[in-house]
Amino acid sequence: MTEARGERQAIIISVGRYAAGSGLTGYDSVDATARRLTELLEQDGRPLWDRVVRVVDPESPHGIIDTIARGMQAARGGGRLLVHYIGHGEVLTVGSGETYKYTGLALSTSRTRAPWSFLALDVVQEEMRVHHDCARALVLDCCNSAGAGALGVPALEFGEPDGRRDPFGARPAADAWSARDPNTCVLTAVSHGSRSQLTGAIRPDGLTEFSGLMIDVLESGIPGAGAVLNIRDLYQGMKDSPQGKDVRPGLIQRGPYPLDVFPNRAAPDHAARGGPPDTREQDRRLAAADPRELVAAWMRRQGPLADIDTDRVVACVQRRMAGAPAAHVAHIVHLTHGYEEGTVEWLRDTLSRPLLGRDAWDNGTVMRALAAHGCPDCLLFGRWIGDSVVKHGGPQDALRLMAGRRHDPLSPGPGGGGTP
Repeated sequence: MTEARGERQAIIISVGRYAAGSGLTGYDSVDATARRLTELLEQDGRPLWDRVVRVVDPESPHGIIDTIARGMQAARGGGRLLVHYIGHGEVLTVGSGETYKYTGLALSTSRTRAPWSFLALDVVQEEMRVHHDCARALVLDCCNSAGAGALGVPALEFGEPDGRRDPFGARPAADAWSARDPNTCVLTAVSHGSRSQLTGAIRPDGLTEFSGLMIDVLESGIPGAGAVLNIRDLYQGMKDSPQGKDVRPGLIQRGPYPLDVFPNRAAPDHAARGGPPDTREQDRRLAAADPRELVAAWMRRQGPLADIDTDRVVACVQRRMAGAPAAHVAHIVHLTHGYEEGTVEWLRDTLSRPLLGRDAWDNGTVMRALAAHGCPDCLLFGRWIGDSVVKHGGPQDALRLMAGRRHDPLSPGPGGGGTP
């Protein structure tokens, strides 16, 4: 096996032709879309990708899994891997009485009513979980892709129910397949709770609806976004596009840094920016920024701070969270809930270190401030803070947490003496 190289690889998988009598309909649009996407990444996206690999009409799972395994190995050591599948997805069952449902990705040899002829989506995701020292994104342009879970190591303790018996049912609040390791995304052609794409497989220009819309966004860019579009930018751009009114993508993101994909053609010209950015000036702007501006740059890379690198914005948010008064922390958390990405699972990946590094009493005051907003998401995030403090601390931490929640005037607070 080759050593980790930190490469940036994109793998475009297209399955648009099936055997006669398979029961599956083939589309020329699948191959046309894959070719166009490959051209974009190889030409204009070249600064962001070392290699773009195409897998065309694979006949066996080996043709896909072996390519992903090689890409994962090459991306180890801080690289990134994008896997984009365009084809047919079907809900399959194992056992009588539909005891277990899963999503199968079609191969060129697949046949209806033959579950064994499909590649289980779980197998693809497991291969993309083998290593955790690289950023990963999986894009699924197929029906029934809503059953996909997050990439990364499952966050469940052994013996807990995993909620995967029916991936199309109600998703547990804690999201059983949430990832421990950072920087993973799954972008699907249909959102959770949906099965089929609303529109046909072919647009007038001969591209598939979902990936064709993604190509539109890549080619036109997103005004107000950063110099480089990431997976979350694409997701939001597709949702906001007037051409995408019948496309309803879904996104599962873990970690604060979505995978970068393509230069933003709507951003100011690189030459006009006059060389590398002045990081001191950027830090000054971040320090003086209104919380709403900071959150807009953090969540969507929008607003007056959109030109600043995401890593620098996140570092600023973490510094503010580490030492800010409870009301300020709660205000920032509450603002993130105005964005659909601002879930408890997403926030805890970014904020666990600055928040859980605070004193238990101080975290209690944060919980109190969060509860004051009367926002269900704020209450849920506050409950996660409390559970984490109790789980990782001792009895004294639990007492100080409760005192902070009560704002007991007799309790000493951080740095004080005595027993609360």
